[in-house]
Amino acid sequence: MTPLKRFYNLLELDKKDIVQIFFYAIFAGLVSLSLPLGIQAIINFIQAGRISASWIVLIVLVVIGVALVGILSLMQLRITENLQQKYLFVLPSNSLPDCQKLNFLHFITLIRQNWPIAFLILFLFKKELQSC
Repeated sequence: MTPLKRFYNLLELDKKDIVQIFFYAIFAGLVSLSLPLGIQAIINFIQAGRISASWIVLIVLVVIGVALVGILSLMQLRITENLQQKYLFVLPSNSLPDCQKLNFLHFITLIRQNWPIAFLILFLFKKELQSC
């Protein structure tokens, strides 16, 4: 069995957690994309000198959006930390090679920080993973 197949098997064990991390990242990204539009609309209302109910609703929506992005980031961080603890303290007693454990931990950390780059690295360095 090649190291890359072992790596995929390792990912398969925690597929549910990894899917949740992706879901939280995508949803937080979509909410984050809508926040500048709301802030720009609030600034336009302030520049026009109009105070209306829609101005207050926009402020409430932007604050809720910022809070939601923060909560999603915390949930993503919680799952990632649980996975890292599992693979730092539970699996070292198993028969996985050290380089495979480190590859998985770096991959999970990259997913949390910037998931498109994680997949780019995974596909660009496939041969290095196989030679582990």
